[in-house]
Amino acid sequence: MPRTADRASVSTCLHELNQSVAITDYAHDRTRCCASLWMTMMASLGLTTSR
Repeated sequence: MPRTADRASVSTCLHELNQSVAITDYAHDRTRCCASLWMTMMASLGLTTSR
């Protein structure tokens, strides 16, 4: 009986770990996307101000 409970808790732990990793990946991708967008905006801003 404790064995099945352990297995269930381990699978739950793995599931939560997978979700947290997915969330971290998503946040990282979003940050990178925002950074590239920011760089593009700043570059276009620099071009318009230098003209």
